[in-house]
Amino acid sequence: MSRFDPDVLDDYREFKVSLYVAPKPGYPKMSIISVDVPSTVEAGKSFTLTLSWSNLGDAGTAWWRIADLDTGTEVLPRTTWPVAAGESGTKAASITMPNRNLNLRLELGHVE
Repeated sequence: MSRFDPDVLDDYREFKVSLYVAPKPGYPKMSIISVDVPSTVEAGKSFTLTLSWSNLGDAGTAWWRIADLDTGTEVLPRTTWPVAAGESGTKAASITMPNRNLNLRLELGHVE
């Protein structure tokens, strides 16, 4: 005996809504605008990763770092720089391509 289910799912979408957390007064609130990297690079060749960023908070000290997710090593150690309120800019890192695909994580934050 089969059951008839009159409610049939025809389509669906999954999505994420991010919680906005207002910046703490007196501190920067760094935001990644874009990351520019080539899609392919030959092993042993260097390429440039360019970060475009914006400070949505107050003046202070920002930092960034790049980690290799496969090895757990830092490709670019945490580096700090001063930022003004409302400032935007770019940062660039030169990376040498290993003999494998790279899975990178770029982190951007501020010092409290």
